[in-house]
Amino acid sequence: MNIVAVGYFFVIAWLLGLTLIRKLKLKFNFIASVAVSGIVGIICLTQILFWQSWFVPFKAESILISLSLLTGGLVLWWSQQIKKIKKIEIKVNKKRLKSWGLFLLVWLGLFLLIWSQMLKREADGVYAGWVNIWGDWAAHLTYTTSFGWGNNLPPVMPILAKAKFSYPFMADFLSAILLKLQGNIFVAMLWPSLILSMLLVIVITVLGQEISKNSRVGKLTTTLFLFNGGLGFWWWLKDIKTLGLDAVISDLPREYTHLEKLANIEWINIITSQVVPQRGFLLGFPAAVLVYLLLWRYWNQRQSKNLLAAGLLTAMLPLIHAHSVAVIGVVSVILFGLELIQAKKKVLVVKNWLKFFLPIGLLGLPQMMYFYSGSLTTGSFIHWLPGWLSIKRGDSIYWFWVK
Repeated sequence: MNIVAVGYFFVIAWLLGLTLIRKLKLKFNFIASVAVSGIVGIICLTQILFWQSWFVPFKAESILISLSLLTGGLVLWWSQQIKKIKKIEIKVNKKRLKSWGLFLLVWLGLFLLIWSQMLKREADGVYAGWVNIWGDWAAHLTYTTSFGWGNNLPPVMPILAKAKFSYPFMADFLSAILLKLQGNIFVAMLWPSLILSMLLVIVITVLGQEISKNSRVGKLTTTLFLFNGGLGFWWWLKDIKTLGLDAVISDLPREYTHLEKLANIEWINIITSQVVPQRGFLLGFPAAVLVYLLLWRYWNQRQSKNLLAAGLLTAMLPLIHAHSVAVIGVVSVILFGLELIQAKKKVLVVKNWLKFFLPIGLLGLPQMMYFYSGSLTTGSFIHWLPGWLSIKRGDSIYWFWVK
């Protein structure tokens, strides 16, 4: 197989996503539609091929047959839809298009630079371009190759004998699909990372824009979120004064958003701590942001189609990013409770929210019960710890949160 097959996968995934958002009657502008279709399509197609692999041998041929059948169905459906369209109006706001184009070009350049350095083949082996890649991707490469080369289906934990695969592995299965289609582990790991990074940029911007009703605020939201950090820049300036700008830029002496021992600054940058090393985050968090966007729309418009779409998308997240499921669960229960208290027609509120909770119960809960119940983990990793790491290190709670 070759790189064309990988491109074919992503094209069909995007078309599948576009079809689903149209079936659910969700309306987005052009840029948002591209991102939403990509997020929904990649997740849905990966899920389809994963569950298919339990019954059909996981091979390049079976993947391509499924993609071909899906292509035929999508082409047939769209040909019928196009016949129903009497008039097509395309409105282009050149100023907004130019603004988006420049904004995305900057982010594309940044992520191309980052991802091109994350896995490097040298004469004496493969090198990681970042310490968190070195730490996390050893496991992710193992999970991916266990699916792609080891036929680990139905899945068991490849690093713990006879243990359930009680870890959100779907991002690694996505790479295993590409590994089957193309055979290159670098393509399988890095291509989806680049694509999902850009989809994340767009969907955060769309959420910020929809809440603020201002496109500039939307772009600022993304920039502040992804370039987050504490007061570590002060030590960066001090290092420049001591070592010189060239020395600091060419070889950073420390991670300035994580000055654990020096200043107890723990607010690690999202890109270096989550986007780059955490593959489940990179696939799941764009979907979670989309769920928040749909919940925001429901809260303002009271259209239950947004709850249905949010519920279906959340139901696919347990094997992608379990933390997103937990947070979405808390947010949704609070919103449901608030609306129920305020509403006069409480039965209608319950009916609306059933469209959100039922898909999660019917589709998401069985996944969690099968893969996460009876795992080797005991106890809870959630604890009430006001002040977090300030207490352990003798820091002021208030100053800790400020910096």
